[in-house]
Amino acid sequence: MASDRSQSNRNSLLELDRMGQSIWYDCIDRYLIRNGGLRYLIDYEAVKGITTNPSILHKAITISRDYDAELAALAGWECVPAEAVYKQLLLQDISQAADLLEPVYGETQGRDGYVWLEVTPHLTHDITGTIKEARRLWRSIGRQNLMIKVPATNAGIAAIETLTCDGINVNATLLFSLDKYNQVVDAYLRGLEYRMANNRAVDSVASVASIFLLRLILPWITSSTSGWLVRKIEPSKIGLLSCGAGWQLLTPNLFMMIIRPISRVGAGRLLNVRELRRNA
Repeated sequence: MASDRSQSNRNSLLELDRMGQSIWYDCIDRYLIRNGGLRYLIDYEAVKGITTNPSILHKAITISRDYDAELAALAGWECVPAEAVYKQLLLQDISQAADLLEPVYGETQGRDGYVWLEVTPHLTHDITGTIKEARRLWRSIGRQNLMIKVPATNAGIAAIETLTCDGINVNATLLFSLDKYNQVVDAYLRGLEYRMANNRAVDSVASVASIFLLRLILPWITSSTSGWLVRKIEPSKIGLLSCGAGWQLLTPNLFMMIIRPISRVGAGRLLNVRELRRNA
């Protein structure tokens, strides 16, 4: 039975892949990376990327024995803060995961194959600190298929513009409204505009907007007509309904972004439509 269930799950993932959906695995640890688990997920279960956050990485380090030897070695260093030890372990795992996903990045021409790494939550409202931390992570990892997660606070949105101008891939997180989504899109495009105005390439600068769909469509669900419709749908289908409704809300904004002229800053051309759709 377990084998049949595993085969069914795998077939479902492969079917999603054939439909053009990208599967991102929301977990990472050293055992998964070094013992073939991540390679298996990439090769046989259509996983196209790895997402992380501080709690996932903290849990991996604290409950796994795979870090013990290195932790013991690092403990011998004098006056090394715990945060520095954490970052040293973190950078190794992210770098190795990025290397495993690099073939996916190459085969999809940068559409997939990313590893996500988040700036420290303590910098949520610190523009300068967020930019500095993101640049440090980008340089330390040194992989083009790294994507830095930046929360879409007012400070984060300002940082996204600068980081995009730097050529750093950014995943804008914690988006709960169309207004915030529009602000992120504008920040991303402004960053690309500045790059183009300075004759710098934009075709490899990727971006993702991570939207919490339930928050986005909640007003629609709670309206009288839509609410009645939702109550008639079985719970297992609510997620699909959320995705469909969210896409309908976002599509007009996406097409406005696609036709926005970049030439106003003197670049003399529009961004390739396919690239904009991919990077949005």
